[in-house]
This record gives sequence, structure tokens and C-alpha cells, in this order.
Amino acid sequence: MIPIPIPRVDTEKKPEHVGVGLMQGFTKFGDQVGEGAKKLWHKPQEGLQSEGKLGAVKGVGEGLLGLTIGVGKGACDLVGSTLDGVRATPDAVADATMKDRARNKHGVEGEGEGELLESYVEEDDKEPAHLGKGLVSGATGLGRALSSGLTDLAMKPVEGAKEGGALGFAKGLGFGALGFGTKAASGTLDLATNLVKGARNTPDAIGRAVEENGGVAGTAANLQRGVTTTFSAVRTSVTNMAKGEAAGSTEDALEEDPKGKGKGKEDGSSSSSGGVAGAAANLQRGMSGGFSALRSSVSNAASSFQAFTGEGHVLNPEAATAPQPAAEQPAAELETAPQSSSAPQFKGDAMQKQPDC
Repeated sequence: MIPIPIPRVDTEKKPEHVGVGLMQGFTKFGDQVGEGAKKLWHKPQEGLQSEGKLGAVKGVGEGLLGLTIGVGKGACDLVGSTLDGVRATPDAVADATMKDRARNKHGVEGEGEGELLESYVEEDDKEPAHLGKGLVSGATGLGRALSSGLTDLAMKPVEGAKEGGALGFAKGLGFGALGFGTKAASGTLDLATNLVKGARNTPDAIGRAVEENGGVAGTAANLQRGVTTTFSAVRTSVTNMAKGEAAGSTEDALEEDPKGKGKGKEDGSSSSSGGVAGAAANLQRGMSGGFSALRSSVSNAASSFQAFTGEGHVLNPEAATAPQPAAEQPAAELETAPQSSSAPQFKGDAMQKQPDC
């Protein structure tokens, strides 16, 4: 198999167009993957010499991690260099077609000299330390680009109409559309480029944080302390808010009834159930009562169904052993039923009671 040589390019300078950007990206990708492969080869051997078989196993893990990080960084370098080449391509094409063109920033007069897809990201933010900072800086650049582009789209036709009437309005509309398009594309490239660079630098940022905190255990301990402190602060805030509401309701009650007469119990009960803590307790009691009622209803329904089908198993013994109300007798039976000896008897207009037997 004949190896195909890949020509080396200067990866430090800015690419002139997308072709050079691709070549730079592939070169960086090969360098990063090569570094990862070296770690995969050397780490197990170093571990075997220092700690024996256990060290060799650890070395394999470290080598695989290094190779994975190398592939990830190389992919980010490939995409980032390609995006840099895409940003420079419009200027390269314009320079090839128009030798004496005006190099206006974003192709708009009055913007100053610069590239057609000039970046809106500040110089200090072009190398974000991690993915979060890359997202923030990229989104900021995109927002600035869209805001400036919309301003051009709205103002350029008006300025052109003031200077040249209808023809000036048409020219201004064209310049506004051109400015909006180039600025929107520039902002989109800012967002994509900074996201890729932030993702590439994230493993290094994690490694620095681990070293500064004394290893993985120290990092985990600091994270745990941070989470515990946050939850404690939230709990304290909720407790203080509940106490403040309770104190406020007590003060209102004292203002309405300074001597504490009249509605003392009612005010006390309302203040005790007020605030976040009281609302939570009431909600808990309501949910408990609702679930108890639902469970009782389901058990009674199951008992009724089993009694109807003739099954002998009862899910709710209390419902099965509960005394059933006596069935009402028909009116005809009540009329013909014999009267007890102690019941009063009517004879004529006088009521007489028979003596007890």
C-alpha cells in the first residue's frame, strides 16, 4: 500500500479561502489524532513499568481517553478552519474579479474598511475557554450582526430617497439588503465558530479545574459543597419568607384588634396556616384525605362487585362486616302487623294504654 502524502500547510496564518481552510483543518486533525495515538501506545507501557498489570490497565484507559480527546479536538479544528476559510472566501472572489474594489466592511459604505464577512466578536472573546463562553460570545456576535443588519435594511432606503428620490430609494434598498445579508451571515459564522472553539477547549478547561481542586475527589467535593450551599440558601429564603408572611399577618391582626379580643382564635388559626409552610401543610393534608377517600371508594366498589358475582373473597373486611341498614317494610305489611302490648290503642276519642303483662 503506497501512502499518499498530505502536503503541509501553515496552520498558524489565516486561510485565504475555503480550500486553504480545509487543508489547514485536515492537517490539524492529523496532528491531534497522532497525539492521541501516541498516548494510547505509551500509556499502557508506562503503567506496566510503574505499577505492573494494574498500571497497564490504567494506562489503556488513559490512552483511550487521550485518543478520544485527540479525535474530538481534531474534528473541531477541521470544522473551525473550514469556517474561517468560508469567511474569507467572498473577499478572495471579489479581489479576483475586481482589482480596485472598495474594501468596505460588510460591503456597506460608512462601515469602515474590513472584510465582507467581518466578525462581530471582540478579540478577547475569539478563543473561548469552554463551550459555555463560546455560546455566550457567539450569540452576542449574532445579536449585534442582526441588529446592525436590520438597521441598514430600514434606514438605507430612507437615506437614499432623501438624496436621490425614487432611484436613491431603490439603491438604498439594495444596499440595505446587501448589508443585512452579509451581516446575518457574519453573525451566523460567529456563533458556529465560537461554539466549535469552545467545544475544542472544554477538555483542557476541565483538566485545569481538576488540577486546581486537587484531583477528581477534590472537584467532586467542591461540587457537592456548592450544591449543598445552594439548597441551604433556597431553604433559608423560603423559611424567612414564610416567617415574614406570618409576622405580617400577626401585625395586621393586632392593628385590627389591639387588645386581642374578638377574633383571637380565628386570627391565630389563619396566621398559623398562612405562608409557604402552612400552604404546604394544607396541601399535604388535602392530598392525604383525597387518597384515603379514593382508596375507601375503590374497596367498597370491589366488595359490592364480589358480593354481586357471588365470590367469597372480600378486599375490605370493614366494608363486609359493617352493619347494613334495615330494609323498609312495605306499607301493606305495616298496616296488618300486630301491635305490641306496650303500644297505645285508640278506642273512640279516648286513648287507653293496656297494662304490662
